[in-house]
Amino acid sequence: MLASDLPDDPFLRSTLADYFPVPLRERFADQLGSHRLRREIITTSVINDMVDTGGSTFLFRLGEETGLAGAHITRAWLVAQGGVRHAGLLAAGRALAGTVDVDARIAVVLEAAQAHGTGDARRS
Repeated sequence: MLASDLPDDPFLRSTLADYFPVPLRERFADQLGSHRLRREIITTSVINDMVDTGGSTFLFRLGEETGLAGAHITRAWLVAQGGVRHAGLLAAGRALAGTVDVDARIAVVLEAAQAHGTGDARRS
């Protein structure tokens, strides 16, 4: 991911800000974009979120199934997560952590996304 332009995507600016505690965010808001570890922080945050949501083999499996590069899969995942987040479903899926397996959590999120009109990620 670091070799791609993904960490430079303006959409992920909030990911960088969210990494820091609120007092630091507020005090250094104008300097966050020039932080020397900006790309690494964004990449780590996004990948950690993807692993928390889809499991440790999610990116690998989709790469094998689609032949797409990791950065392309990650962009698609970010778009899908944006639709799910609006409905508050991702938080509900995370609340299931430790009580149901990852496949069941993914199924809940996919079904809820379809029910809320964000599309059927299984067909994309």
